[in-house]
Amino acid sequence: MRQIILAILALATAGAAPVHAQQHGSMPPAKAPRGLVLNAHAFAMPGFSIDGPDVDTPIDISTGPGAGAQIGYAFSPRYMIYAGADLGRLGAAAEDGGGHWGLGMLELGGRMSFPKTSSRLTPYVTGAVGLRGLGAKVADFGTVKLHGMALSGGGGITYALSPNTSLNAAAVVTMGKFGHYEDPGQSFDVNVNNTLSTRLQFGLDWRP
Repeated sequence: MRQIILAILALATAGAAPVHAQQHGSMPPAKAPRGLVLNAHAFAMPGFSIDGPDVDTPIDISTGPGAGAQIGYAFSPRYMIYAGADLGRLGAAAEDGGGHWGLGMLELGGRMSFPKTSSRLTPYVTGAVGLRGLGAKVADFGTVKLHGMALSGGGGITYALSPNTSLNAAAVVTMGKFGHYEDPGQSFDVNVNNTLSTRLQFGLDWRP
């Protein structure tokens, strides 16, 4: 009888091994605990306006697309610091001739994630400080630029495709003043109000 019981247990153990392997294969990929993180993304930026005491007529900026990249370092599955750059092409108001503004942003920030071992989805929040600028070419005049410091904050979610690659979607809000003006003949500070802009990002994170 003891031999029969041992044989049954052996068969049960052998049969459970493929099931365990199958269940293990369905688990989310392991998240790298630390190391380099590279991100590339596209974004859309809804329109906004620049106004203030030194602006006679508000400067209306309309919706446009852009692309960007980040390089970061994760100290753990939860904490990461990063540096990023975004470039965009935004529309000008119809009364300004229907041209385009070039957007540029440089940021240094951090990301705090909330990973779960049982899920491929990882939500996170971000905060950053940086520079934000706009530029446009004006016929028979030259390039006009507006720029200034800005603070950003937002949140997003990643979806693990493999142990080192994840989809990344985020919404980031940036607040600051385009408080410095430049054109081919002059450069000076202007008194303007804080301007709020938003980026809706979608891209990939890669851990080499």
